[in-house]
Amino acid sequence: TELAKSGLVQAVVLLHPSFVSVDDIKGVDIPISILGAEIDKLSPPELVKQFEEILSAKPVVRLIFHSRLSAIV
Repeated sequence: TELAKSGLVQAVVLLHPSFVSVDDIKGVDIPISILGAEIDKLSPPELVKQFEEILSAKPVVRLIFHSRLSAIV
């Protein structure tokens, strides 16, 4: 997420967003795709849902959210 806040990239993808906090996500202002797993102790679906809610409230961020990796296979 630090790269997403740096201004050096135009979009980011997070796979199993371990060690990412709500505060990290609040700083993202570019398009982001978050691919979380149904079973993930470090970033459970409830936390990833919080990420989705935060990002959905931002007018500039286009959010692509997948709750299961099988959804993109």
